[in-house]
Amino acid sequence: MTQPILKLLLLASILVSVPALSESINVAVAANFKVTLQALKPVFEKQSGHHLNIISSGTGHLSNQIFNGAPFDIFLAANKKHPRAVFAKLKDKRQLTRPALQPYALGRLALFSAKPMPHRQLAQLLSGPTFSKLALANAKLAPYGLAAQQTLQHLKLKTKWQGKLIRGQNVAQVYQFVHTKNVDAGFVAYSMIKQLPGVQFIEVPQGYYDPIEQVALRLNNKKISVDFMTFLFSEHAQNIILKQGYQLPKPRSNKATH
Repeated sequence: MTQPILKLLLLASILVSVPALSESINVAVAANFKVTLQALKPVFEKQSGHHLNIISSGTGHLSNQIFNGAPFDIFLAANKKHPRAVFAKLKDKRQLTRPALQPYALGRLALFSAKPMPHRQLAQLLSGPTFSKLALANAKLAPYGLAAQQTLQHLKLKTKWQGKLIRGQNVAQVYQFVHTKNVDAGFVAYSMIKQLPGVQFIEVPQGYYDPIEQVALRLNNKKISVDFMTFLFSEHAQNIILKQGYQLPKPRSNKATH
């Protein structure tokens, strides 16, 4: 057998042994959960052999994009309102069943400061002279912005801060406002700052705002989408989510992913 033929046979055997081409999955994720999804991404890709594309914005913006036909496979929202609305509109067209919609994390709110805080009492800080401007996300589009608004209402400080609030489209933008010291302080997701060295912040007591139940919606019945949801609720993924600063919802049956 000649050398060229041997090379062709060797190449053919290699090609036969190569697994099917990997797929890509498009995951639309709320701004607060982007860093956590980036931590989950290499684990999922290693386990599945597929590629995960991250598209991040405010929950309201992502919801609107889905209604306008954006090719997302998974929607990781920062609340339950928007994914439920998407599910209600698309379930018949896409043949989705109720288990496609599942809570995956419970969010926590924090006050992030660009300057040293003289004390750790949230009410005193926000009612005193420490901060001249305060940033929060758009309450209509971002659940953490709504939680921040509810916190000011709970503390009866809404009037005090009227005209002094800087609104971002989402918590990622609020973080940038404070990080660049363009704003004294702002309300962000606890998970975004808990592991950063030397950061000044206070976690907001959870009784000050409605629970931030973050819900995942599988937007189609592709195998890769089902596999991602199975991964998201696996012990390994849930431990990463917990480590990133979230609390976990009540355990769901494995049937939740199918």
